[in-house]
Amino acid sequence: NVSARADDETDPGEEKASKHEDGGDWEEEEQETEEDSGPPDEPSAEMPQDELEVQGQAIESLSRYPEEKNLPLLREIAETSPNDELRARAVESIGRLGTPAALELLEKIAWKNSQSEARRPAVETMGRRLPADKTLEKLSAIARTHPSSDTRRMAVESLGRIDSPRATGVLREIIAKGGDAESQRQAVESLGRRDERSIVLELLEIAWTHPVLDVG
Repeated sequence: NVSARADDETDPGEEKASKHEDGGDWEEEEQETEEDSGPPDEPSAEMPQDELEVQGQAIESLSRYPEEKNLPLLREIAETSPNDELRARAVESIGRLGTPAALELLEKIAWKNSQSEARRPAVETMGRRLPADKTLEKLSAIARTHPSSDTRRMAVESLGRIDSPRATGVLREIIAKGGDAESQRQAVESLGRRDERSIVLELLEIAWTHPVLDVG
């Protein structure tokens, strides 16, 4: 029974995020994340295009119903659909709700869903919809400690859209000791979009001195 699911699970990023407020110490996580792509994704089942479109339209139509009805159904699809595109569409619909319960569910999906195509819109929507005081904390925790390198990179990309000194500081720390090359490359790209004169010299230094040869 989907509606009977308990929603009182511990915030998956809370414990680790609390150790890293405002940049924090990365050293304990470096060994865990370095060049570690995490467990493989659950494979996506192929589906005829016409069936995919019909089911996708049904998912979008669920948003017209009250949250107490549609959120459990969207959660079930996001967690159990054999097709990753349908999972992603369910996550996008959850994000459009924008309620506290929907945002809490997005974070659980970002941490625990077994398909990256579902985690991707969860991370992106967290970056757009979470309150400003929570966005940096939640995304930084994912960027530092998520078991999937692809999801860590997604979180770094979302961090790059936050225009604040604190977010810039987190990007710099990821470049310096973020653990995996994909996240570091994404952090460099995001840092390069900052409209600051000092960034140019910083990027040149990274290009010359960073130990991961192709980051710069």
